[in-house]
Amino acid sequence: QSVDRGVVVAGVDRASPAAEAGLRAGDVILELNRKRIDRVEDLGKAAGGERNLILLSRGGHSLYMLVE
Repeated sequence: QSVDRGVVVAGVDRASPAAEAGLRAGDVILELNRKRIDRVEDLGKAAGGERNLILLSRGGHSLYMLVE
């Protein structure tokens, strides 16, 4: 899969808040807290406190997900 922007999720711990929110391996994170994500390093810079809003691409569709 070729990705022009974003970070591909390699795996998700089943017991994590991300898994509970529905994040899956293969999802492409495009934005985190409304900040564009181009590299893994961008995730740390954009991460918020207890809530993180993720814009992701899955199967050709974009969707928002809130991870608490």
